[in-house]
Amino acid sequence: MTIEEIKSLMKSGDVAGAENAAQELLSADSDNIQAMMLYGACRQLQGDEATFRDTYATVKERFDAKPEALDEDTKVAWNRFSELYAKLVQPRATKHKS
Repeated sequence: MTIEEIKSLMKSGDVAGAENAAQELLSADSDNIQAMMLYGACRQLQGDEATFRDTYATVKERFDAKPEALDEDTKVAWNRFSELYAKLVQPRATKHKS
């Protein structure tokens, strides 16, 4: 399974299938950062915030270690993944009634 095929599964709404495909890809290539991010996004979409956060930490560590080794597609995916993480970890604003 390719990254594009996993993305296609996600776009079609088959998040569980995309997660399984990402796991298979990671079994064959444990250093595939794009597969890690897709796996984390799938877990988040299924309500597993803890795994999403753990995946973010793992990817960030690897990205920080060798940012120059990543291709442009991976950098773009990392920016999107980071944005999602930032939105989810920011405290939600509450409205106060006057």
